Amino acid sequence: MATAALAAAKLKRRSNADMNRLRHPPPPPASGDATIRLKLLTIGAAHSGKSCIVKRYCEGRFVSKYVQTVGVDYGVKPVDVDGTMVRVNFWDLSGHSAFL
Repeated sequence: MATAALAAAKLKRRSNADMNRLRHPPPPPASGDATIRLKLLTIGAAHSGKSCIVKRYCEGRFVSKYVQTVGVDYGVKPVDVDGTMVRVNFWDLSGHSAFL
């Protein structure tokens, strides 16, 4: 019984801390340190080359062996645009209807 009460009190403290973070979010970064996150989805038919394009852009390599994407794959590419860092996040979705 004491363990359940202790766990409930801990959960309540954690919930209060989460609510305080929501009420008082951290300040935005200084103008020189700003990082923008751009999220892109690749959506299309199966076997159309979506994963190859993402791998080529993010990793600079081409994969000639076909490996089917199961569900979703993820790629990130940091890019400097006029002195501002932009993190391009690719969500590479499978084109096969079984994984949608």
